[in-house]
Amino acid sequence: MEPKYSTSGVAGYSIEWSTSATTTPDAVVDIDDTHTSNTSDPLADGNAYYFHIRTVDNGGNWNPNAVHYGPFFIDSSPPTNPTDLQSSTHAISTWSNDDTVDVNWSGADGSISGIDGYSILWDTSPTTIPDAVKDVEESTLADTSSSLADGNAHYFHIRTLDNAGNWNQSAIHLGPFFIDSNNPTNPTSLFSTSHPETSSWTNDSTIVVIWSGASGGASGIAGYSFEWSTSPTTTPDTTVDTTLLTTTSGALADGNNHYFHLRTKDNAGNWADAIHLGPFYIDTSIPTNPTTLESTSHTTSTWSNDNTITVQWDGADGRNHDHRSH
Repeated sequence: MEPKYSTSGVAGYSIEWSTSATTTPDAVVDIDDTHTSNTSDPLADGNAYYFHIRTVDNGGNWNPNAVHYGPFFIDSSPPTNPTDLQSSTHAISTWSNDDTVDVNWSGADGSISGIDGYSILWDTSPTTIPDAVKDVEESTLADTSSSLADGNAHYFHIRTLDNAGNWNQSAIHLGPFFIDSNNPTNPTSLFSTSHPETSSWTNDSTIVVIWSGASGGASGIAGYSFEWSTSPTTTPDTTVDTTLLTTTSGALADGNNHYFHLRTKDNAGNWADAIHLGPFYIDTSIPTNPTTLESTSHTTSTWSNDNTITVQWDGADGRNHDHRSH
């Protein structure tokens, strides 16, 4: 506000900084008439700072009133970052096949001026400090990542901005999150050490199978589900039956339609489709001997001068596979 000049001219001013809106400076000249500005001493944080000024002329007359300017809001202290940062969808250092991670936070303190917002970042470093660009407002207390690539080093970082423009100079971090969204691959080799030839009859009713070459991708192999059945296309359930690379069947019933089925699980919970081995032919039953046996060249208990005897038979029963007469 332009001071009103008396006829004798302005001699100077009395000025004061205070936390009252109506303070009248005393009748002591603080600065002469050549000054038209003033800078306060450093002010403590607060929201009630005022500047007051009154004028004196060369005749010694003081304006009985003062003009006032304010309030000024001062907050030179950085805010604190959230005290609680967690994920509602993922556990730390635990494999997951969900490639988007939800996080939420609370507990940030904006001191005098209050919280204005946050800078946030997803990356693969545990100590990154986000830049000083506000990404979300103070009312936003959660974030969902974009789809994350498979890997075991995904982190979330957050730092806080207050309404005075102060940034917390550090950040808080959450992670690592382990992501594997791809199915594992099944073994590349699957065979039987006890029954190396499928579709071939055997009297051994227990079958040993071994396998190798499975890949669990980023998270690794958690185990395998397997099943013996009489269907060539059975898919085992999603329960890990073994972490080994071999298994032995129970005693299988006689038949020519036994199959082994195997599928792979990784540590993120992904399952592969099934692979199959078979059919295996099992016959553990003793065959019956021929029911008819006779000679076409000789009669039993009767002398003959033919020293080569021809016999023939019929009625033998091998049940699950053929026996031929000779």
